[in-house]
Amino acid sequence: MGLSFCVDGQAPEIQIQAQWGRYERKESGSITTEAGNPKTVWVRTPMGGTKTFALQERVEKLDWVPCPQDAPEVVITLKSRRLKDDWIVTVFLENRQLEPEKNRDGAWLFQPELKITSPDKTAIFVRKPLPTSTKLDDSVRFEQQSLQLLYRNIQEFAVGHNTSIHTDVDSQDKTRAHRLKTSVIPRYEVPQTTPPMKSKSPD
Repeated sequence: MGLSFCVDGQAPEIQIQAQWGRYERKESGSITTEAGNPKTVWVRTPMGGTKTFALQERVEKLDWVPCPQDAPEVVITLKSRRLKDDWIVTVFLENRQLEPEKNRDGAWLFQPELKITSPDKTAIFVRKPLPTSTKLDDSVRFEQQSLQLLYRNIQEFAVGHNTSIHTDVDSQDKTRAHRLKTSVIPRYEVPQTTPPMKSKSPD
């Protein structure tokens, strides 16, 4: 899973925080079976790390291993490129572990999450550029332009890849955000609506 986003061209670096959980079956220190023996339970071990990266042109993906001792095959990949005056950045959390024949759960990542911020917590994230192309079919291009007009006041700061994105928008400037976070379960606050009364319906 991962995300792509746009960063103000004046920002020198970003901070990436990756976290997930690993579950293992272990004997409980407090729960016992009816026979009085320690019960085998699932134990969660939190894993992850935080690192700051300079923003620069990266032709090749940069790999970072947050937990080299305990999870050397769980890798964060980073790619960044210039687009006009800003940066387009893509970050992925990749699980390159091979599943064993038994206890395959030990090679899985649970509750994975990526958080992207500026090291000084300033609002460096800006609106993603709107997609445009002269090679599109006329009808497709017209629909694209119509959608851009319809949602011109909606700020899209990031796109999730196999995940949704939660954005913390700056309270002083709604065109900027100070944190992006992946969210496995999407959420959105929908304004309350009142259905029309039958007596007021023209039909």
